[in-house]
Amino acid sequence: MSRERILEVVLTMLGAVLLLIAVGDTAAQCGLGLMYAKGQGVPRDCAQAALWLRKAAEQGDAEAQDSLGVLYGNGEGVPQDYAALWFRKAAEQGNANAQDNLGYWYEEGEHRGVAQDNPSGVLASQDQGMEGIHQLC
Repeated sequence: MSRERILEVVLTMLGAVLLLIAVGDTAAQCGLGLMYAKGQGVPRDCAQAALWLRKAAEQGDAEAQDSLGVLYGNGEGVPQDYAALWFRKAAEQGNANAQDNLGYWYEEGEHRGVAQDNPSGVLASQDQGMEGIHQLC
C-alpha cells in the first residue's frame, strides 16, 4: 500500500472517530481520554484526558468512570478528590478494576477521603489483587 493510500485511510478513520466523539459516543470519548492520558498519538495532557473521560463517565461509561477515578486519585490533571465517587459508580456496574480500586480506597481509609472500612475493602476487591491505584497519566 502506498504512503498516500495509508494517509487517506488514516484520515478517513480519524474523521469517523471525531464524528463519534462529536455525537457523544462514550467509547470514542473514553478512548480519546486514554490517548491523552498515555500520550498515544497525541501529546500527553492530563487535563484533556480528564475532560474527555468525564464526558464519557457522566454518560455512564464504566471504563471512563474508573479511569477518571484514577486521575482524581492521583491528582493527575484534576484536584485529588472524587476518586471514590467515580470508582463506586463503575464498581456498581461490575467493573473489576473499579472494584479493586474502591477496595484499596476503603482499605487506605481517611487519607483517601473515605472512612476506613477493611471489610468493605475486602468485599469490593475480593477477586482483584489489592495492588493499589495505578498511574494513568
